[in-house]
Amino acid sequence: MLKRVLDIPLAKAGYDALVRSCVASAWAILESVARDAWIDALNSRPHPLGQRAIGFLPGNAPAEDEISRRHISVGLLARHNFDLRACLGTVLAPKFDFSGVSGIRVAYRVVFEDASHFEAALADPLLQELEATRHVIVHRAGVIDDEFHRRVSTRGSVGSRLQLTEDDARHFVNAAVRVGNRVLQLLDEYLRKTPDIDKHTEET
Repeated sequence: MLKRVLDIPLAKAGYDALVRSCVASAWAILESVARDAWIDALNSRPHPLGQRAIGFLPGNAPAEDEISRRHISVGLLARHNFDLRACLGTVLAPKFDFSGVSGIRVAYRVVFEDASHFEAALADPLLQELEATRHVIVHRAGVIDDEFHRRVSTRGSVGSRLQLTEDDARHFVNAAVRVGNRVLQLLDEYLRKTPDIDKHTEET
């Protein structure tokens, strides 16, 4: 039945658009989970996660940059009632790139002393293909470019339109959900076994 429907050009165009939207959304799911979970972890455990993130920042940042390894602007402090302990993740997230797998891996590697489990989760081979596919959909209108062909050579030739099926969308969505769940699980385990130093200090 689906095959007969897809023989209709207008129906095929709608189907292709829906599949592309699902694939792009799959990446958005993973990016949002990775970024928001990282932010929450730093907000919850400024020591030592936030300290490590600050230590990664360049020391010679431009004067208009509100936070670097060597300085924090008074304006930034004032907006947060001169206490950044509960919002370090929020403040520092823009300094990291969560738009690609490599950037996400760097963000987690910087703040976690042992990031091997996160690295393993993010090594899912479908993520690299998902990232490249999403880029072609969003930035190249679905037309395969040299970069995509270099990373995913089995999907078509340069200049051709990327063909995706509902099975492709299903695989990509499942990969994003699988990796996102694993990242959340690992962060939950870390937060459960790592005390909040600031809270402990206040209680004593």
